[in-house]
Amino acid sequence: MKIAVVTPVGIGGTRGGAENLYEGLVCALNSKGHDAKQIEVFTDESSFEGILKSYCECFYMDLSEYDLVISTKAPTYMVRHPNHVSYLLHTIRVFYDMFDTEFNPKDKEKQKQRKLIHEFDKYGLSPERVKKHFVNGSAVYKRMIGANEFWKKVHFEALHHPPKIENFNEPQKGEFIFFPGRLHHWKRPELIIQAMKYVKHDVNLIISGRGEDENHYKELAKDDGRIKFVGWLDDEKLADFYSRSIVIPFLPINEDYGLVTVEAFKSKKPVITCTDSGETAEIVKDGVNGFIVEPDTGKIAEKINYLIENQDEAKRMGENGYDSVKDITWDNVVSRLLDTTQKPSVNKIRLLVTDNQVLDPPIGGGRSRIYNLYKNFDGSKFDITYLGTFDWLGPEDREQMLDTHFREVLVPMTVPHISIDSIISRLCNKTTLDVTIPYLLKFTPKYQRKLKELIKDVDVVIVSHPWVYPYVKEELEKSNKKATLVYDSHNFEYGVKKKILGDSFVGNFISEKVKKVENELVRKSDLIFACSDEDAYNFSKEYGAEKDKIVIIPNGASLKNVSVANDDEKSIFKNKFNFSGTIAVFLASGGYEPNDMAAEFILFELAPQVEDVNIILIGSVCDSISRKFKDRMQTLGKNVRLMGVVSEEDKIEQLKSADIALNPISTGSGTNIKIFDYLAVGLPLITTPVGARGIDLVNNENAIICELSGFAEAIRILSSDKSLQDKISKNGRQLVEEKYDWRMIAGKAEKELERIIKA
Repeated sequence: MKIAVVTPVGIGGTRGGAENLYEGLVCALNSKGHDAKQIEVFTDESSFEGILKSYCECFYMDLSEYDLVISTKAPTYMVRHPNHVSYLLHTIRVFYDMFDTEFNPKDKEKQKQRKLIHEFDKYGLSPERVKKHFVNGSAVYKRMIGANEFWKKVHFEALHHPPKIENFNEPQKGEFIFFPGRLHHWKRPELIIQAMKYVKHDVNLIISGRGEDENHYKELAKDDGRIKFVGWLDDEKLADFYSRSIVIPFLPINEDYGLVTVEAFKSKKPVITCTDSGETAEIVKDGVNGFIVEPDTGKIAEKINYLIENQDEAKRMGENGYDSVKDITWDNVVSRLLDTTQKPSVNKIRLLVTDNQVLDPPIGGGRSRIYNLYKNFDGSKFDITYLGTFDWLGPEDREQMLDTHFREVLVPMTVPHISIDSIISRLCNKTTLDVTIPYLLKFTPKYQRKLKELIKDVDVVIVSHPWVYPYVKEELEKSNKKATLVYDSHNFEYGVKKKILGDSFVGNFISEKVKKVENELVRKSDLIFACSDEDAYNFSKEYGAEKDKIVIIPNGASLKNVSVANDDEKSIFKNKFNFSGTIAVFLASGGYEPNDMAAEFILFELAPQVEDVNIILIGSVCDSISRKFKDRMQTLGKNVRLMGVVSEEDKIEQLKSADIALNPISTGSGTNIKIFDYLAVGLPLITTPVGARGIDLVNNENAIICELSGFAEAIRILSSDKSLQDKISKNGRQLVEEKYDWRMIAGKAEKELERIIKA
């Protein structure tokens, strides 16, 4: 096959990781018997006019003589070809994540330029023009999604490529610290240069490479005789330096891929990187093949000192690093790039998960359970589609990949649907948008059409919450489909809704309808996922469910990249959000009666009793409680702050800034997902017995469990006893790691699905 690999070349033709990729890819394609050629396009990024010119030159290139075109960095994806595969290294970053750093963000002319480049990129990388989208690291598309929601619609697949060096030397005893790469401020050599002040051993730092900021870094390092600059090294010398190093610090800001990491691991050497270093922080596993630290010179030096003093540990990490990258080969890259017609393996189990809400962002317990449970399934075994709705007016249809194996398909509810529900809601004086789905979803016909289209090609249909079951049942019967039916329950819904809705004639009528739908779904399901033993008991008692088809699949926490904050981090986050003193936090979504009742208790009963403790509420419960108690909000104490809905990053940082977690839940079913968020960051928890249901919490060991009347005293005891705080924090995090990590929970659910399908 005749293949064009289209690459940009800039002023000066500086070589780096990208150039090594181009050369390696062309060689690998030719070694497989193809006729591959690198087509270079001159790109001048020194002016906006030069950038536009290069976009146009790529668009007007005639590549009709080639059977396949592989585009790479911006703007090569503007090429026109019927068989176009994108292997994206990155877009022009100054118009994405580096915009505020490189330009004045208030400059209207620069804003216009950024907007124009974004439109060009959306056109050039449109799935209508590109058959398959690969990126060399997930950081590439994550930063694009951060800049524009459009990119959620595109299925990018991360594809790591090997380094240019083919043969690395066997590792030698470490002699020095080695920092290879381009001397540019995005690579942050200043971090390792300044960290040397805190390296207490007489060991040299060898810095290789050249770049735009070379003179600046030499000036910065001139007073430390241990720091040596050796310029560019050829492949043989580079491999030698890797083999004789102790550790490789690689500290870039939001790196696309980070070939240095792979080269270090191929040399069996550990890597130190930073939490904000992009893809390299995904490749490095903290404490396994290296360390991931904050971009702080003292913390970098601390890990360097540790590895100098513990060379056996450095050797172990280097071996682990080698194991983690041994499958990154050109053969794998070529086979995946050329398999442009790849479809889900026929051996994969095809799941359709149905519900009536949005998953992304995963705000609230219900969304979070669905999102995290199925996102953590094994993508090599399962192909999953989620069908849900926008439950507000305005959005259009949305389809996006949440992971390589997990697709989200959403349709908007219609005006008639939402209008009729609003009438019922007013009659009940409660939120009813979920419980009316069994009867009102017919007014959103697009959902039924999508359901009909998707259900015919699946092995398993999972009904998450019982609400859409009548429509699933109808489509299964119409199509005569023999799919396995699973009820992924979040609560014993009848018990919850009866308490919430049963105090009015209409509410009582609806709760009995809930019972009818849930009863039939429980009886008809081949398998039931229950969140807790209590829910499983209620399904058996109320509906006669067979106990052997009920499996406990609890809620959990995503522990990846979520750590326990130390005292310094806690102080930093408190300053960031202008918090002070002892902080108690409550995290919840609104419109759910148990959460609203808990927030009411905190604001109007608990806060006045603990005026020396500052209480923050996070999540949509803030809006819900503000609407419900509009007249009373002006009377709130000065020790209360409502943060509202925040980003996932801010949520984690606000939780880490807190000292105590609150869960004053007095009713409900299932398990409270917020508890796992608390425990994951090591927050000492105070909860009611009802709030602790279904979770292996032990009073005064991994939580304080008491009735609402004891919350104020529990806060006083916990805030004054540091040793008790530390004990509960440590034990709580340990509990999540051992029993409630979403990865483990998903693994259990997978096995149960495989078992029931075989049966």
